[in-house]
Amino acid sequence: MIQNIPSPHGQYIIYKIYRDRFTEKKIAQELNISQQAVNRWKKKSLEKLRESQHSLSS
Repeated sequence: MIQNIPSPHGQYIIYKIYRDRFTEKKIAQELNISQQAVNRWKKKSLEKLRESQHSLSS
């Protein structure tokens, strides 16, 4: 399912948050980006996942 996220950054962030239980802050430090950027990537990625799920169920 995570492969439905088109961006490698988005895939990585979702993987780290939900599989490895990393915080947004820890991911931001690891990627050397702001926590706000991590949050935006997460939101965009979850939106893409919802869209892909919706299109599969239609």
